[in-house]
Amino acid sequence: LVGPESVAPMAMTTDGQNLILFREFIREGTQLKEYELWAYGLADSQYIDLHYIDRDEDFAMWVTSPIRGGGSSYLFNQRGTDLVVREITMEEGVQPEMLALHVSTEESTHQRAVSVDISPDADRIAFVVNYEEVGIYDLASEETVAYPVDLGFVVGVRWPVEGNWVYIRGYVPTVLEYWIGRLDLETGAHEILWQSTVHGPNEMHIAPDGNHLSCQLRGGRSALGMLEGF
Repeated sequence: LVGPESVAPMAMTTDGQNLILFREFIREGTQLKEYELWAYGLADSQYIDLHYIDRDEDFAMWVTSPIRGGGSSYLFNQRGTDLVVREITMEEGVQPEMLALHVSTEESTHQRAVSVDISPDADRIAFVVNYEEVGIYDLASEETVAYPVDLGFVVGVRWPVEGNWVYIRGYVPTVLEYWIGRLDLETGAHEILWQSTVHGPNEMHIAPDGNHLSCQLRGGRSALGMLEGF
């Protein structure tokens, strides 16, 4: 792709027609970093400015999500200890924040949402906070349920295509063991589905059929891995 400099892909819209792109830059004459969003149309190879800029003083951690939920697109980023949620449309760009979800009462680098995903029906948000618990926020009730996970550091969360659970990934720092697991949202029970002392998984991606989960495996070499039979 040739376009705005320093561009990195974030996600794809639900219709499969546009890539959402993220750009980081330092505005001329200042030392402040700024962050903006673009869309790239796959059919016409045109860039669309989504008219969103976030400045360094408001930026804590950018958390991205696959675009899911009834044809809508969502942008997540963290401001202080709030997880800010905005909807994106190709027609109107990034909308004003629809939610500022308070993820912690402590101002600490470890009290942040390190991964976030929205359910396929767009009624719940899953996020990992403090690397040790998963929060599930219900948009209708405006309540959050916390699920502690004692498998080490949790660094990623993804909703399945259907079912009342989420997939999680992380590692055990004392032995450098990497794992992918599943958290049951009815019972709070969690189990390991895959683990390795050699390869660490990057972001998880759920296939539309719900039966496959893919990720990049990091190690001496990088490779694509896939788990089946979900």
